Amino acid sequence: SRDGGTIWSSSDRYSPHFTDDRSIEISFWDGKTFEYLSSLPADKINWWYVSDDGSKCLFSTAPITNWLYIMRFIGERGGAIHMWNIRRNQMDQTLPVSQTATLTNTRAIRVSPDGRYLAYIAEKPNAKDAEKRLVVSELVDDNPASFQVKAKYEVAPAPKLSQYGVHFSDDGEYFVFDAGKTLQIYETGTGQKKFELAKDET
Repeated sequence: SRDGGTIWSSSDRYSPHFTDDRSIEISFWDGKTFEYLSSLPADKINWWYVSDDGSKCLFSTAPITNWLYIMRFIGERGGAIHMWNIRRNQMDQTLPVSQTATLTNTRAIRVSPDGRYLAYIAEKPNAKDAEKRLVVSELVDDNPASFQVKAKYEVAPAPKLSQYGVHFSDDGEYFVFDAGKTLQIYETGTGQKKFELAKDET
């Protein structure tokens, strides 16, 4: 972790972008004493993120997908995002995927470079573009006891959302996503659209 207090390991050499269907164990260790702390209570993890202070791990799981009956891999569309307490060896929270009850899957999960914001596409199986939402939450980690995820807003597609999700600026103040014929740039803290650029000009 950024403060050196926590080490984590994965049983898959491609971590954190898993490419096959083997069971994956992610474990955590004290960065000073090397004492074993805990392991995530799941083995089909398609995305995970550890807070800067090494106290919490956000993760999602996904079902196994078959590709032409040749290759089996962990799917890109995951379920809800869970928050694991590394030191206490327990689940602290499961985040609702969206304000819209029918949207149950997560896709293209991103954390801003400054660690302040979480963004992902919320959708349902075989969802149409108009049904998807871009969900943005704030990560508050002033200290391990108060670390929490606060929902901020959702953005409806106009006219659609790229399956690859958003890309943050280096300072996390803005994000951009492919909206079909345009690239749209938003202010992360407020969800206000600031610019819209024609894709053939970029």
